Amino acid sequence: ETPSRSLLYLQIFLAMLSLMALSIAATRAQVTQLQANLEARVRDRTAEVESLLKEKEVFTTVVAHDLQSPLYGVRNALRAAVDAVAQGRIDLTEVAAAMTVMEETCTALAKRVAVLLAPEPGENRATSAAQRMRIVNLVANIVAAHRLAIDRKAATVTFAGNKTLAIQRPVEIEHILDILIENAIRYSPRGSTIDVAVHRDGGTLDILVSDNGDGVPASDVPRLFLRRANVASADDRPRHGLGLHLASELAAGLGGTLTYSPSQPAGSRFRLTLPSSLAGDLNVQEAMSASSEAEA
Repeated sequence: ETPSRSLLYLQIFLAMLSLMALSIAATRAQVTQLQANLEARVRDRTAEVESLLKEKEVFTTVVAHDLQSPLYGVRNALRAAVDAVAQGRIDLTEVAAAMTVMEETCTALAKRVAVLLAPEPGENRATSAAQRMRIVNLVANIVAAHRLAIDRKAATVTFAGNKTLAIQRPVEIEHILDILIENAIRYSPRGSTIDVAVHRDGGTLDILVSDNGDGVPASDVPRLFLRRANVASADDRPRHGLGLHLASELAAGLGGTLTYSPSQPAGSRFRLTLPSSLAGDLNVQEAMSASSEAEA
């Protein structure tokens, strides 16, 4: 009707456009934030799934590695018995002794399988963290599982340290010690001694596994804990170069380290260093119960 009224309508129109633009911008900002939050959750869930898959892969590989050596030991003992029967030089006393050792080995393997497969891989840490077990008993379990290989080499496994010292996360630590002791048995000469020693000093717990074999060539030390390709084996067993790599990964998962040094005058020494928070002495009741158990 008049220029002033037209200008007023124009101002009202522009104000409405501004309010609509602000509303759309606020909605757009909300949508963008929601998308960012959703993407972050997807990334977190993806990382969690990848972590669980990696943990499951490591868990499965460790189980296969731990069971491989005792099973080959039982197989070789059976082959020796079959050859003795075929050649007519069978000794029932020796057969009975061998069968007893094989039965003990299978029993140790069955117990280990029950412990390993009770929790799901993703629940393994939480379940293991609530358990406590003496280190000397872990070593005894490993010796029982590898008794055939130890007897075949006429080797001796010794333990030095506090026998009432108990640790949390025994499943993972037993995996690591099994790999180290099994390697020491394989690469040590006949009649050798494998020493397992435990020291707790301040904020760390050290578990040392030493042997008097040939040791590790200096050229192989830098890649000792790396994943390696298949290598030949003198005992007709496939070697995949995974044992020490897995042991190192498990040690890192516990907040510790696994290192190598030559043993004097000959041999290898592996040091597993763990936080002292994983270890503690048994209380009076636990110590009395433990005293009735078999020592390593």
